[in-house]
Amino acid sequence: NQEFVGAGLPFYEFSFTFKAEVPFEFEGWTNGIDLRKVDSTLLKQKIISYFKMYQKKYEEKNVNAIVNLNYNFTLRNVTTQYQSKQHLKEIWEEYANDLAIKTKNS
Repeated sequence: NQEFVGAGLPFYEFSFTFKAEVPFEFEGWTNGIDLRKVDSTLLKQKIISYFKMYQKKYEEKNVNAIVNLNYNFTLRNVTTQYQSKQHLKEIWEEYANDLAIKTKNS
């Protein structure tokens, strides 16, 4: 007959820590760079250059290059969410479908 401690509240939050063992291992941010320590002008130039290159791949409708640019990010997400290879294939098909659109109105 013990009442739930969150009864009547608009939401209830409970935090705890646990050690999870998973069948994969990713580097994460262990080898990351603190961008606050990088020259901001150089950093801005690199960011602009990267996105111009990315834009060019879309303009060229180069689905293989776009898939390659997104591969590690997408594979990590699919793996950590235990999604199927079929789901990964569907994501690649989405990239191809996006490129097949001729104009923003079609």
